[in-house]
Parts: sequence; C-alpha cells; structure tokens
Amino acid sequence: MSLNRRQFLKNTSIGTAGLIGGAGMLRKSAFAYYPAPATSMLSFIGATLTGGTAPSQTFTYTSQYVSTNANLTGRRGLIYDVCMPFQSQIAAGIVGKTVVIKPNLVYASGSGTQAVLNATHVDAVKGLIDFLRATSPNVPIVIAEASASTSATTAQMMNWCNYLPLLTAYTGITLVDLNTNSTISSSGSTTSGAGYAPVTSYLWGTDLKSSVAIDAGPIWLSTKYYIISICRPKTHNCEVITGVTKNCSMGMPLNNGTHGNSKTLMHDNPTNSSSGTATNEDRNLAWNIFQNATQYTLNNHPDFAVLDAWEGQQHNGPVSGTSMMQGCAVAGVDHVAIDRIGAYLMGLSNTPNYAPTLPDTTPSYTDPRYLLWMGNAGIGNYNLNNISFINNGTTLATVTPYIQKYQMADNYTNTPYYEVEWQTADTLGPGPAPGDTASVPNSLFPFVRPNTVTGVLGDPAPIMIQQKNMHVGGIIGGNEVRIDLFMPAAYTINLGIFNMKGQQVRKLANEYLNHGRYSIYWDCRDDRGSKAANGNYIIRLQFGSRQVSDHIALAR
Repeated sequence: MSLNRRQFLKNTSIGTAGLIGGAGMLRKSAFAYYPAPATSMLSFIGATLTGGTAPSQTFTYTSQYVSTNANLTGRRGLIYDVCMPFQSQIAAGIVGKTVVIKPNLVYASGSGTQAVLNATHVDAVKGLIDFLRATSPNVPIVIAEASASTSATTAQMMNWCNYLPLLTAYTGITLVDLNTNSTISSSGSTTSGAGYAPVTSYLWGTDLKSSVAIDAGPIWLSTKYYIISICRPKTHNCEVITGVTKNCSMGMPLNNGTHGNSKTLMHDNPTNSSSGTATNEDRNLAWNIFQNATQYTLNNHPDFAVLDAWEGQQHNGPVSGTSMMQGCAVAGVDHVAIDRIGAYLMGLSNTPNYAPTLPDTTPSYTDPRYLLWMGNAGIGNYNLNNISFINNGTTLATVTPYIQKYQMADNYTNTPYYEVEWQTADTLGPGPAPGDTASVPNSLFPFVRPNTVTGVLGDPAPIMIQQKNMHVGGIIGGNEVRIDLFMPAAYTINLGIFNMKGQQVRKLANEYLNHGRYSIYWDCRDDRGSKAANGNYIIRLQFGSRQVSDHIALAR
C-alpha cells in the first residue's frame, strides 16, 4: 500500500539533484499531491424508447459490437457496449490479476420480484462477463459479495437472483461469499476456505480520538485484484442514494465477523440501527463510507465501475423500493464521476443543499455528502463540468433525455429529514461569528460562516490513514513511514512526530493545504538528522483547534 522512494520523488517533482542541491532547490511543499484528473472520461449508452411512461417505460437495445450474438440485446447488450470504449485499458489492467465483480445484493424477505429488483440484475452481470471474456478468454473471474443481511446468506441471495447458473454458462467463474470466506456451488452449497480470509481495518471514530476495528474483505486492501463495481441506481434509507461507490464502501466491511456485523458498525450509533432514523446515523455513515474509500483508493480500487440504469429503484430502497425504467448505462474508471452522472440521471438537483438552509425538500447532488467529500479529496471528479464522454458525439445533452425524477425514501421527504438533518445549523450550531452565541462547532463537522473557511459548510476533518492499515499493528520495520492525508476541506495543518513524553522529534510540515489528496514520508530521523531510536512514537496532525494522533512503533 506504499509508494517507494523513487515514485515519491517523481510525484513531488524532487529528483536526485534536488536532494543534493539542498533546501533551496526543493519545491515549497514536502507533500506529494495527487490531483483528480482534469477531466474524467466516461462511457454512456442509451437504449431506444419504445413506449410507455415513467416509471414503466420500455426500451430496446441490440449490441453495436456483437450483432451475431442474439443474446446481446436489452440490458445485457447495453452493459457489453458501455464497457467497450475501455477495452484496451482493461485488457492491460487485468494482466496477472484476478478480476472481481462486486454486485450489490440486498435481502428482500425471500425470493421473488423484489429480491431481483434489490440486486444487480444477472443480465447486467452476464453482459459484463461477455465483455471480459471477449477481452481475455482465460482471466479468472470471481463474483464476490458480502451480504448485509442477518436473515439470509450471500449464497441464498445469489440463488434467488439467478447467479448460480453463471457457473455452468461460463468457464473460469467462481462465486464467493466474503462474509464466510466460502465458494458457492451451482447447487447453492458452500465450501469454506476460499482464500478470502477477512482482514482487520480501522476507522477513526467521530470523536477523532478513538479507533474502530472492522472486519474487511481482503480484496479491497490488495493490488492482486482488479475490482469492477456494478449495480443499479437506487434510493436508500441511509445517505440518500446507492451507486457504484457506496457499493464498494459498504461492500468492504463484512457481516458477522470477529467484530460483529461490521456493516452495522459503519452506522456508528448506540442502538446499532441501520434504518437511517437514529440521531447522527447518516452523518456517521457518510464519514465511514468516506473513510473506507480513502483506504481502497490507495490500491486504485475500484479499478472500473458500471452503473446499470436500464432499471433503477426508487422510493424506499434498498429493501422495499419500486421500479424506475431508464434504459441507459454509465461506465468508466472514475467511480465518483459515474455517481455524479447517476445523481443527475436520478433527477437530483444541480443546486447544492448547504446548511443552514437545510433540510430541503428538493434533493440535491450534495445530499449523498460522502461523494462531495471524495471529489474534494481528489478521489474522483464530482464536478459535472469536469466530466466528459469517450463515446463519439456524446455530451451531457445526450444523457439529459434519460433523466427520471426518483422518489426519495420516506425518511428524506418526511419530517424530521433524517438523511440530511445532520447538516443543519439546528444540529451542529452555526459556529462563531460576530454577535453569535451559538454552540461550539462539532468536533468532526465544523460549522462556521462561509466567509471564514475555504471549503464547504459541514465538511469533516482531514483523514490521516491509520498506520495500522498500512503496517500490521502499526509496527514499522524499515526506515520510511508514509503518511497519507485526504482533505475534504482546506486547512492549515501542523504535522509532526512526537515521543511518548509528548516531545517533538521531527517537524514534518506546517502549511496550508487546499482540499485534495496528499502524502509525505518520514525518514525515521529527528530534527537534527540523527536516526530515531526503536520504540513507540506518535504521529500528530493538528488543524485549527483540533488534532488526530496515530501511534507507531519502530522495530528495525
């Protein structure tokens, strides 16, 4: 999960000459900066409308690439075609790796129409496998999921959603339940020891002091896998919508592992509710979805993503929503940009909803706040103006006719507006301003006046990747420590290494950082240039009146 020194110097534009020449030749900042691409290129394909009215429109589509295969029609052909502009890039990326298809399977009280609507449709998965087999006949393909349900297993849901026949329809396919590290057979039976044993991942608590351990699927924290997220657009009772990004961030934690149901831990509320109606539940969930994304981003996951909007789900998703036929699909390597187009297709307003004007009865693209933070932190483009299309002649005007205004979940549209209430001034206080007697800003989501902070109201603290996620136990065996920061808003930061007595050993940075993604190395030397002794140290990140502290141990 770490860059080597040569790659770091390349990213920071500091070459050997710069190191030899002294401080005068170094660039101003010691941080490596990882900007999102200036433009994210996506693929968009729309089917032909044949009749009906929303939400029950009908569409037809036949693959433009494989006209001889009668099966490549409808949703299946659409998914095949939307991937094709990236074929050469994917062909290069999957060499030497296992392709993991991550669908979205949600429990619906048994088999039937609702179970299928709650899941990534099997025809979408078929279209993706058709494309992958045309790209590489022999690459191993694993379809892996970690069900959130305590009432049904991943194997049961794959059975209900007709995934089991994929094993006999294609060669080189494996079905895996990440929760139990089991393979799933064509009969639905399971065999343990699939080679996907859970790993422990750590999240910062909302107090910025505690550390929460969760069980995570190993695919997200390894570069051995080429992960493709594929799902349909859905409204949700927590954090407004589900797209290809939330499919990853909520797919990473496992259910019923050594730390309990880690998916429930993501909601971080005393009642362990996942209904979206507990106080601060959506705020905490957004924070943890964002944190998970920072971790798998270090491994460039997901490597590719497909939003299957042939048929979406509106209203009370993810369990009890209803159909919304849309007849289109979006794909690309920037999952954040795909979800921005997804929000556009779902009819979310392009006018931001920012406190203290919330709650607002008009859903906005800023309401699934974790996506806005990912855009700010350089994980991907969430700015509609920075998204273009790789298909010849395709523009945003091509996408616009496929927009449908999705009905939001009841806990968005009813009072209280749970899905956005945490952004309001009533919840957190508007912050200090001349004449204000309001409460002190929340420790994680500061609320200050727009003219006193660079960034967006309600943006959370910078995330410093915990060293326990980089090194087992935070134990450093070498002579370099890489520190990764994801900044959803701009801050003046102070970063240093301290001993266990609280004495500064090395000052690493004291500077203003705009929002974005950064990394810096500590060479395990003190301010005098001497090697730091083996033992325990603290990495302290200060910003404003707050701080985050991480613990490491040098054992060289």
